[in-house]
Amino acid sequence: MKEKLTRNLGIKLLSIPLAAIIWIIIINIDDPISTKVISNVPVEILNESYITASGQVYDIVEGTTVSVTIKTKRSTRDKIKASDIRLTADLAEITQFKRVEIVAECTKYTSYPVEITPKPKMLTVTLEDSATKTLPIQITTTGVVDSGYYVDSVKASPNMIEVRGAASTIEKITEARVTIDVSGHQESFKKEGLIPSVYDEKGREVDSTRITFSHTNITVKASILPTKMIPIEVNTEGILALGYTISQVEFGPEQVELAGESDILSKVHSIPITINVDNINKNMEVDIDLAEYLPENTKLVDDTTSVAVRVTLAKVASKDITLTEDAIDVRNLDTNYTASISTPYPTASIMANGNGDLNDITATDLKAYIDVSGLTVGSHSVTIEFEPSEDFQVIEPLEVTVIITDDTTTDDNPVDETIPTDSNLTDTVAQ
Repeated sequence: MKEKLTRNLGIKLLSIPLAAIIWIIIINIDDPISTKVISNVPVEILNESYITASGQVYDIVEGTTVSVTIKTKRSTRDKIKASDIRLTADLAEITQFKRVEIVAECTKYTSYPVEITPKPKMLTVTLEDSATKTLPIQITTTGVVDSGYYVDSVKASPNMIEVRGAASTIEKITEARVTIDVSGHQESFKKEGLIPSVYDEKGREVDSTRITFSHTNITVKASILPTKMIPIEVNTEGILALGYTISQVEFGPEQVELAGESDILSKVHSIPITINVDNINKNMEVDIDLAEYLPENTKLVDDTTSVAVRVTLAKVASKDITLTEDAIDVRNLDTNYTASISTPYPTASIMANGNGDLNDITATDLKAYIDVSGLTVGSHSVTIEFEPSEDFQVIEPLEVTVIITDDTTTDDNPVDETIPTDSNLTDTVAQ
């Protein structure tokens, strides 16, 4: 057996490396070494605190994502995906030229060496002083609530946020904003986990990739109220200038939509507005601020904030009527007295209440009277009074002179006015 094993020993020893070479050749023919390129592989940044600890921030000029060339056996190469590759850049290793080497590795497949070459091989950054700014959270709404409902208010929690980043970027930021969708809502609701965005003074969104927020989850509460259409009523108060009457009162809008709790709206039937027209003698136009007349705990839904009112005046009809004695009633005259009104008789100027026609009004219709209670015999100046009328009014007060006489005055020795005839006298004498 020993002889058999040692026979042709040199040839046998030579066959071992020859077999290995042949095996390698066979393997390379069947599963050769090859390459492939994977694009847009993200680079992980390590040790950011090395930059921020110095009061600076960085921005990546080149190398946020890179392409990698993979060189390995075809069988392994075909299995490797972008997620299997880890690319890192350690900011603690930054050079004076502000460049950091990108290190690549693939730990998933270790049966055969995998060579990974990133392109570019270096991460290029810029450094800048950092800055912070505190901003209120603004809330914008999208969509429309159901008909008959109104978004009363939206409140963010927290309502302030601090943003931090490169000074040149922070300087541009003027607003922090979150957005909620109110479509189809009929009741108040809360939305959590909203991510803020930042904007410049022209309303353009600022890239927040390199900005840090003190809060990244904002909660918004939206208050939804029912609405109701409420008519407006406009009334006037006061006395116009003499000789004028209100011809027309026009106003608009004639109704507004109010929002409020259901139990409050159920008690609101109108919005009464009163306009003072004291002593005006020309048409009046005025805008009334609705806020002063809204029922408590309600608010306007639309953009209407005032009511435009126009009061149109008209000249009042007038007429002069002479009051004769028989048209003036004497009241409270002592039963033993007689009263007479001296001439000339007074003339009453009357004015229509509204636009009434005075053509058919006579002195009797004025229902004039004088009150002579307590007056004694003699001549007196007395003011004429008039019964109130819906059709007209007397413009100015009038006075008349009334003469009162006593009906009971007689002579001390009255004479019998009965004279006997001659025949009667004869008969008397004969007797």
